[in-house]
Amino acid sequence: MVVIENLILGGGISGVSASYHIGHDTCAILEKESFSLGILESRTINGYTWDQGPHVSFTKHDYVKSLFAENIDGQYLEHSVTPVNYYKGLWIDHPVQSNLYQLPEDLRERCVASFLERRSQSEGLQPSLNDYHEWCSYSLGEEIASEFIAAYTRKYWTVEP
Repeated sequence: MVVIENLILGGGISGVSASYHIGHDTCAILEKESFSLGILESRTINGYTWDQGPHVSFTKHDYVKSLFAENIDGQYLEHSVTPVNYYKGLWIDHPVQSNLYQLPEDLRERCVASFLERRSQSEGLQPSLNDYHEWCSYSLGEEIASEFIAAYTRKYWTVEP
């Protein structure tokens, strides 16, 4: 008799990693797709390979790199990456909240003001956060949450934050 001690929802890279670290023999992973590893999936259509999503990791942790290398027989490439955000004709270094100086002055001022306003409203309080947008707004201020994080979430994940 097999006893499942841990149920993991989602067989993306995070779900598979959780199972690996907990111990595969104690886990059951439920995945809605017919394949695992989430956006790491590729499909061949008319002889061409199409990636579902980027096959990348931005980790700097040697442990994570060694896990990836171990599980793909060391067959990987490393590239220097400089992620940027394209915003209304401007290229803003990522993450935007660390590079506000690159924003137009009026937007930069609104971002800083909303961050400071959120801080003063919640000082000493334990927040009750109901969704990702509330968490982003609490952490970064409403202006950054709405203008950047929410827009990215809708574009990339096709859902509301």
